[in-house]
Amino acid sequence: GRVACLVAIIAAACLLLEGVDGKKKVPKSDYKKMVKCAACVGVVKEMGDTMVKEWSDHEGVTILIEKRKKKQKVLYVESELAVHEVLDKVCDESHYENYNMSGTGGVIRFTKGSKAINSKDHKKKLAGMCQHMIADHEKEVVDFLYSHRATPMDVVENAPVQLCTKVADLCTEDQAIAAAAAPPP
Repeated sequence: GRVACLVAIIAAACLLLEGVDGKKKVPKSDYKKMVKCAACVGVVKEMGDTMVKEWSDHEGVTILIEKRKKKQKVLYVESELAVHEVLDKVCDESHYENYNMSGTGGVIRFTKGSKAINSKDHKKKLAGMCQHMIADHEKEVVDFLYSHRATPMDVVENAPVQLCTKVADLCTEDQAIAAAAAPPP
């Protein structure tokens, strides 16, 4: 009677603490942090990809800017305006139509596929993270992207760790690196 009941309670408690397959379940608060980290990494990678595309689309284009009351021609891709335009574009939900969220090996990732997934939840989460990054850290994000404007592929490789750990403080360095890595086959 009581012993069987006690054994059943202990077994149920063990299942709550561990998944059915024997793997430990991640506490909900940790899971939410992991999703925020993955969303940050996904958004920052999208910033880098958009920057690369924007730079190639505007290669050789010059604009007039005013410096110390003098108008001066500069390359568009070397202007701060180019960085701001990338940020304006990248926070639109339409940028995230091809994103899917997956979790493998204890790592959550937002990955971009070749066809539209159209998950409203994923689009909202990623666009919301982008808007959060700009609202709370615009100066740091612009400074980082502007300082790396000559090497936009460097942004794609290094920005997730820099911006998601040191600026937004949403990930540890290991989490950002893992979320930025390609998922295992």
